[in-house]
Amino acid sequence: MKITLRQAQIFVGIVDTGSISAASERIHISQAAASMALKAFEDGLGQALFERHRKRLNITDYGIWLLPKARQLLELSQSIEQGPNGQLTGALMLGVSQTIGEHVIGGFNAEFLSKHPRVSLQLEVMNSDDVCERILNHRAHIGLIEGVINAPGINVEPWITDDLVVVTAPENPILNCEKVSQKELLQQAWLVRESGSGTRMVLERALGEAFEKLDIAHQVNHPETLIELCIQGQGLLCVSRRAAQHSLHSGRLCEVDTDLKLIRTFYVVTRSGEAQSHISRVYCENLQLAVGENRSHSEFIAIPNRYLIKVHHKSFI
Repeated sequence: MKITLRQAQIFVGIVDTGSISAASERIHISQAAASMALKAFEDGLGQALFERHRKRLNITDYGIWLLPKARQLLELSQSIEQGPNGQLTGALMLGVSQTIGEHVIGGFNAEFLSKHPRVSLQLEVMNSDDVCERILNHRAHIGLIEGVINAPGINVEPWITDDLVVVTAPENPILNCEKVSQKELLQQAWLVRESGSGTRMVLERALGEAFEKLDIAHQVNHPETLIELCIQGQGLLCVSRRAAQHSLHSGRLCEVDTDLKLIRTFYVVTRSGEAQSHISRVYCENLQLAVGENRSHSEFIAIPNRYLIKVHHKSFI
């Protein structure tokens, strides 16, 4: 059979966007034309690429096998069109955890896009577990996470370190203690992230079995909400210093002096067993180069609105 670039483009587009309608919009054809091209592709291959379940399309095992090859085909086509001195072109889907998405990666992405203006980034913010799920399901090319993940099919590379702190409202009497013991920490109400959060993993590791004894007043999936609750005096909070720095500088929050080891590493995650696309390799190389330049990731410039970045926050129920 003859495989056309359009068929490969539609197939990859459906995987990336989650629907035929969204894929057709991305490549500027009608939904009917996209559906017909997908059917012709499947008929020619003699294999189903998606399982239809109500209004959802779930990629099949054959589709998973074909996907990296289709991406490579499209990348090669783009490379030929651009010539030997062509600009980096294409779409890159990023899955990032909360702290990284809100306080670290924005300025880096702005600089990356200023160097590669023909690249489109789609960034989704979620917890570390969900980022890895996106990578495994081919819904993200690169992930940036806050926790240590041991999952089959995932490559994990260290990126930068992050300092976490325990904070509280300034009127909390615990601030009168020179060094707060674990026993005293257990006597306080706590504000914590949801299971699967990298921030929570660090606190669980630091407290060990004592974590199960915490008096958890609120469990929330968004760090900014937890910071506001902490400012209101609702409990102690373990949070990235990056996320709390403005509240600490303004005096709305105060750092609690503890013996807890609250330093963590941010990681770059990709799917193992597959060759990375050229655009993914360049992005990952730039991530490591930024670290090598000893850049302050918390002081990167804001993202200019003219860049094509779609940011989605995953909701939790």
